[in-house]
Amino acid sequence: MKLCYLVLLPLLAGSLYAEGSLELNCGYQTRYMLQGYDLLTQGSLMYHEVVINEGGFSASAWYAEGADDPALQETVLHWGYGRPIGPVYLYAGYTFLHYSDEFRDSEWCLSLDGNLLPVLHAGALAYRSREGEGTFYEFSLDHEQALPWAEACITPTLVLGVNEKYVPDHKNGLHHIDLKLDGQVPLGWGLSLTAGVHEAIPLEEEGRDGSKLKAAFSYGLGLSWSR
Repeated sequence: MKLCYLVLLPLLAGSLYAEGSLELNCGYQTRYMLQGYDLLTQGSLMYHEVVINEGGFSASAWYAEGADDPALQETVLHWGYGRPIGPVYLYAGYTFLHYSDEFRDSEWCLSLDGNLLPVLHAGALAYRSREGEGTFYEFSLDHEQALPWAEACITPTLVLGVNEKYVPDHKNGLHHIDLKLDGQVPLGWGLSLTAGVHEAIPLEEEGRDGSKLKAAFSYGLGLSWSR
């Protein structure tokens, strides 16, 4: 299985819960961090995204290319449905992925999240690759904190990743910890400036292939418009 980007809208994008919403995003990331390490191994990433939500249904299109190597391209189409069940939100979705080297894959995802703790937002996400026949689990805690100026906010997030044959070169079980800090500043007319820093910490020293796994730091900047 080739590692891929999974649109994590049900767990990470609060706009998913908005009825009849449209969101456009674009941005730059110094690394392509997923499943606890850099998928590109070098270089940065530019991405563009469109997200539509209506009546519990969601659809999105995500396109990215290597900022240092435009030949590295990836297109992701995602759709799904979610609804609140008591204090939590249940979401199921399907993702189709296409790469510049003609590799294709599809994934199913299921997430459950909500304000299960007094101050923290908790979430659980599972996604399974059809091509690799493996599953990856992510459990997260986050808290959105409003800042006293410009209606800005910051959101620290802790994520624990668990691998079950999804990353074939890595061992199964507890896989990595992600430490994230994201911020957003409204600019007016539906526009917002976004920024984030990300530290990925592997919970194993080496993969099945003997490769050394190290902690990795990245950051990104973006622009978002929504209505």
